[in-house]
Amino acid sequence: VERYVAATGTGPVDAVYKAIDQIVGVSVELESYQLSSVTEGIEALATTRVSIQAKRGGPNDDASTSMDAQTGLEKLRRFSGSGSDNDIVTSSARAYVSALNKMLSWTMRRNMLQQETQKEEDTSSNIGDAQAFQSPVNTVPMS
Repeated sequence: VERYVAATGTGPVDAVYKAIDQIVGVSVELESYQLSSVTEGIEALATTRVSIQAKRGGPNDDASTSMDAQTGLEKLRRFSGSGSDNDIVTSSARAYVSALNKMLSWTMRRNMLQQETQKEEDTSSNIGDAQAFQSPVNTVPMS
């Protein structure tokens, strides 16, 4: 399935990121963006690394939380991605899509685990529960 979206931003990379968000249907915040050159010259290879996290109140923030082991507080997880290309916009898009794929696959795995856990709790709730049983047979006291 091919989808075409047009978006505007503060620059070409921001516009591409907004277009990708519209296509994928996510709402994330860009935490960090790093662009570096691997080679020199007109055909230089650019490598981009990004870090994202779900926006609070967005469509995917509830599934992207985790509990901090030391503080016990819930926090939004961060996901990173990297990409390379001769074009910095393409390199940036690849890095962003890589981070989004990590976030979406982690969210999907977490939802599946929660559903399996819920099913196990539903089916095992009666195992080991003691219940009173009234015998239909009348007993006669022995003398």
